[in-house]
Amino acid sequence: MTSRSLRGATIAIIYLVAHLGLSGQTIRYYSDLDRVLKDLDSIDSPGLFRSSFGGYEHSSSTEEKAPRLQIMPAQTFVSYNSAFPFGNNDGALWQGVGLNMIAQAGAELSWGWGQLTLQPEWWFSQNSSYPMAPSSGETQFADYGADLDRLQAYGRGAFSQFNFGESELRLEYAGFTLGFGTKNHKFGPAESQNLLLSDNASGFPMLDIGLDGPYRTRYGSFDARFFWGQTSSSEFFYADGNTQKRLFTGGLLSYSAPFLPGMSFGFQRVFHSPWSTINGWKVFEFFDDTVWKSYRIAAFGIAGGDDDIDQILSFTWEWRVPLTGSRAYIEWGRNDHASDLQDFMMQPDHSMGYVGGVQQKIELGPASRILISYEMADVGNTIGSIVRPTGSWYRHGLTEGGYTNDGQILGAYMGPGSNTQELNIYYQASGFFVRIGLQRWLFDADYYYSLNPASYANYNLLFSYMIGSGIKLGTVEIGASIFYTYNYNRNFIPGDPIENLHLDFSVKASF
Repeated sequence: MTSRSLRGATIAIIYLVAHLGLSGQTIRYYSDLDRVLKDLDSIDSPGLFRSSFGGYEHSSSTEEKAPRLQIMPAQTFVSYNSAFPFGNNDGALWQGVGLNMIAQAGAELSWGWGQLTLQPEWWFSQNSSYPMAPSSGETQFADYGADLDRLQAYGRGAFSQFNFGESELRLEYAGFTLGFGTKNHKFGPAESQNLLLSDNASGFPMLDIGLDGPYRTRYGSFDARFFWGQTSSSEFFYADGNTQKRLFTGGLLSYSAPFLPGMSFGFQRVFHSPWSTINGWKVFEFFDDTVWKSYRIAAFGIAGGDDDIDQILSFTWEWRVPLTGSRAYIEWGRNDHASDLQDFMMQPDHSMGYVGGVQQKIELGPASRILISYEMADVGNTIGSIVRPTGSWYRHGLTEGGYTNDGQILGAYMGPGSNTQELNIYYQASGFFVRIGLQRWLFDADYYYSLNPASYANYNLLFSYMIGSGIKLGTVEIGASIFYTYNYNRNFIPGDPIENLHLDFSVKASF
């Protein structure tokens, strides 16, 4: 190919992305961006339990109405990676090297007090080979940390999987809701790096019960949800190919004061433990008053003060100012119990992590606007780990396999010991938007420090630059994006940076 032809092909690709593109990472479709922009115009408490596709779940009417069958949007997402796996917050999909694809379709039957959604999905990954880090697990595909079921590859060669996807049965009555399904949910206010639960991994069977949207009183708005689910290890974590089930349970609470319009506060607490050790205490542990670990040891006789339960808790703050189109949020969490109150006061930063962000909407005209979104997060160990051994987030060591489901992290996709900063700028006009993005990702500094490195210049560091856009043509949304990624010292091996080109294309059709 001549240099002129190469330049022509490059220009053609850039033109295609600018006019047909769409982000395949944080916000996938035009309608998702539209939801974010509309949320900035609302001061309603969003609660802490939202679907990855449907936005915040608000109260629904319990009035009598005839049953209605609706065909759900059909969605297809295709991506390509040139050098190493790249792609996050994409549900069950594993975006390995080569071609990847996920397709989803279904229908929903709704009536006055509930709905049944069947929205299964099928995904495929070419899963081409690439240089992986030496595994310390039972298989060569496992993570370099033996206790974390975060796969480097789904076996050898092409891999595909079918699951129930966004399927769910939900009942709503008198201000309460009860649901069961495999739908992806996100906890907390973050856009990308949700500390406790994100849509980075596949959905899993979950039963939840709580308020059907914020409960408003003269003293403020309250929201609450409690849940019980079953996560699973991947088939490539254990050498024999067996999978192990785990109990995932906890609760979410939030409050908005009437004298602080647009501001909400939340508390989240989740527990992860082996399914084979379920007992009544573990099932209802969120309601147990043994907050401090020393009390639990005394109450339940835990030998050596250790157990097989991994806890993560967090506090959230969010403030929306619709008049200015602004939003700010913070989530602060811990991946370990404190022994007692004195322990917490001495070292509140033990096993702590945080995510925070700001969003600003700028109106340019009746049908055009700009959205600026910035988020930063850090779950790396603090200086206190010098005198107190601290397990990293998500591989805290109490639950075998770590905080994962089917080989992917349940929480913030950056993973243990990491920190990240991400900036995205969107321009939206009528039926069209363009996005440019930049991300810095310092990968697992906790592990790097455990190697006793001689240099500060050999961190596993990733920079990603992207351009994408989306267009809406009637009931069809089409898009694509390009990510150009530099990975310095990949797998903590000093050397020249490795470049990866990520391309994706997506279509969503509503009926």
